[in-house]
Amino acid sequence: MNSAKFITLDNGLTILIYSDKSKSTNHVELITFFGGNNTSFRDKNDLVKKVHKGTAHLLEHYICEQTDYGNLISNLKNLNVLSANACTNSDATIFYFDTVRNFSACLRLFLTSIFSVSFDKDKLEKTKVAVFNEIRDDKDNISREILDVKVKNIFDMNVNVLGNKTSIKKIGHRYLKDIYENIYVPKNQLLVVAGNFDEEIILKMICVIYEKLTFKNNKRIDSIVEKRDIVKKEDVLRIDSLDEVIMSFKIDTRGMNNFNKYKFDWYLGMFGSINFSKLSKFNDIVRKDKACTGDVYCGTYLKNGYNVLEIMVYTKEREKIKDMILNIVSDFRNNKRDDFDLRKKESLMRVSVRKDSIKSYVSPIIDNYILFGYPHDDTLEFIESLNYDEYIETISQIDFSNYSVLYIENNRK
Repeated sequence: MNSAKFITLDNGLTILIYSDKSKSTNHVELITFFGGNNTSFRDKNDLVKKVHKGTAHLLEHYICEQTDYGNLISNLKNLNVLSANACTNSDATIFYFDTVRNFSACLRLFLTSIFSVSFDKDKLEKTKVAVFNEIRDDKDNISREILDVKVKNIFDMNVNVLGNKTSIKKIGHRYLKDIYENIYVPKNQLLVVAGNFDEEIILKMICVIYEKLTFKNNKRIDSIVEKRDIVKKEDVLRIDSLDEVIMSFKIDTRGMNNFNKYKFDWYLGMFGSINFSKLSKFNDIVRKDKACTGDVYCGTYLKNGYNVLEIMVYTKEREKIKDMILNIVSDFRNNKRDDFDLRKKESLMRVSVRKDSIKSYVSPIIDNYILFGYPHDDTLEFIESLNYDEYIETISQIDFSNYSVLYIENNRK
C-alpha cells in the first residue's frame, strides 16, 4: 500500500500526493494561505499593502463565479463530481472537489480555472451581492458571535471572515486583482491530490499545467505575529442562548521544534479526553448537577503558534464550574495509567482504519503539515511510542494559570 508524500515543484508549489488503486473516489484540494485574519501582504515590489476585512472570502467567491470558463463549481458538477465547493477560514482559502468519474478532466478544469480569472467592475459588483447576503444572514448567527468574542479574549485578533458591508464596498476590481496576482501563487499554496490514479501520470499532468502558467509574484506571504497573551481574563456575553462557561487555556509552544509541537498536541488532546470528555469523571459529576445541562465539551486547536485547550459546560453555576476545572488541571498527576492506556488504544483503533477513506487519511496529514510543519501521517508506530511517564512530564510543564473565561448568560432573564 502506498503512503502519502510531499513533493515540491521548481516553482515552489507543495503537493501532497497519495495514490491508492483500491479506492473508487478521488479528492483534490487547493489551499491558499490567505484568510480572514490576514490584514496586510508584501507585494512583488516588497511594498506592504493593507487588506480590507472580508477580502479573502470575497476573492473566493469571485474565483468560483468568474473564471474565464464560467462558474467553477457548476462546471465541475457538469463533469459529474460527487461534490465541489470552496471555503475561507481565518488562515486560508480552500477549493476542493471529490469525484469517481472524469478525474483527469476535473483536475485539469479545476486548476486551469482557478488560474484563469479576469477582473471586471460589473462582475465584482455581481459577486458582492452573494457576500452581502451572507453578511446579512450572519447577523443572527449566535455561534459566530460566541466564537468571535471567545477568540478575541485570548488573541489580539479574530476578524470575521465575512468582513462587513462597509469593508466589502471599499473593494474594487483592480485592488482585488492585485491581491490575487500577489497571493494566489505556487509558493503560497498546497495542492492535495489523493485517490485512485497513476501517480506518475497525474504528477506529470500537474507539472505541464503549471508550466503554462505565469505568476507576477511568487513569495509566501507574511504570517500574523502574536503580540499579547490573554487579552481578557474573564468576560460576560449576554445573548439569547443557554447559560454556559467556556474556559480557554492558552499554551505557548512557539519555541518547540516541529516534531515536539506535534507530539505535544497529542498529549494535550489525551489530557483533555481523560479529564473533560463525555467519558470523564468530571462529565459524570456535571450530568448529576441540576444546574448543568448536557455533556461537557473539550477540544484543542492551534492559532498563532499557541495551543488552546477549551472546555465548555452548559451551567448557571459559573464560579463553581470554573473552580472545578482549575482543580482538575492542577491535579493532573492523579490521571491514572489505565486511563492513559485506554485513550492510547482508542487512538490506535481510530488511526488503523483511516485508510478506509481517502478524506479521513489525508485530512490529518494536511493538518500536521499546516499546523506543525510536520509532513507525515499519524502512524501506529508513533502512537505506540507515546507513554504515560512522558505524558505526565509533558503536562507538568504547562502553565495552566494562563486562561480566559467567557460566561454566556441568557439575556431573557
